[in-house]
Amino acid sequence: MTTGYSNLTITVPARWADTVGDLGAELGSLGAQILGDDPVTYVAYFEGGDALAAVERVVRIRLRDAGLADGDVEIASQVVPDTDWEAAWRATLAPVRVGRNWLIHPSWQTPDAGYRRAIIVDPKMAFGTGTHATTQLCLVEMQDLVRSGDSVLDIGTGTGILAMACALLGARPVLGIEVDPVAIDCARENLTLNGLDESVELLTGRLDDAPPRAYDLIVANIEFRTLTAIAAELRSRIAPGGRALFSGILEIERDRFLDEIRNRGWRVLRARRQYDPMTDDAWISVVASPAA
Repeated sequence: MTTGYSNLTITVPARWADTVGDLGAELGSLGAQILGDDPVTYVAYFEGGDALAAVERVVRIRLRDAGLADGDVEIASQVVPDTDWEAAWRATLAPVRVGRNWLIHPSWQTPDAGYRRAIIVDPKMAFGTGTHATTQLCLVEMQDLVRSGDSVLDIGTGTGILAMACALLGARPVLGIEVDPVAIDCARENLTLNGLDESVELLTGRLDDAPPRAYDLIVANIEFRTLTAIAAELRSRIAPGGRALFSGILEIERDRFLDEIRNRGWRVLRARRQYDPMTDDAWISVVASPAA
């Protein structure tokens, strides 16, 4: 897809941030990002560049009329030439090596996996491309956690990456369940790319929609509130000697999460931490088993 756009960068004292944001929306920006604390830099994006000079003049006049001194505002503009953004985006993606086992790459790349297990994931509108810390934490734990023949339930499967990893490690059967039908379509495509259509079953729905059976391993890489809300029900679906792998928990939520799942009948076996530079946050995963 080829398109052109322009951007207007406006730097003002922090107290003027809301005024500038409202003004950008009023003038038809396609979107914006806010950088810094004080001063604040507001970057507004516009389609095309023909009207950019006029937009800049209007911004200066409106801010002056609102009482902002000319010396307190800096404005810069840029017109970006037409670009094939999809091609440019694809060129930025590189294979991702996770733990000692995994190499994750999109379908248009053919890297040498060597001793690693390759997982093909085409990044679309679904979570789990192998770059986020919560996904990587799960993949690292699975290296030692998944046993051949384990039955696995993957809650919030997204792209299907964790369900596929379990299948590649010999788990059978593997069920991935996801509320978002768009994500399920994405996961189906990824299963085909990896030759795992017969190894992983996908289901659109919630935990209640999963077949009433016990699983040797439950994987749940979802956010804190959902995890704690379903923790008791997940425990009822664990087979004797089974384990659960929880992820999607910020480090600042660690102690509260551990207390919550212990109160819902879980025994914590271990927790693992990883910093994610993409989000500037630290995340944890937790391996647990039903308490006696």
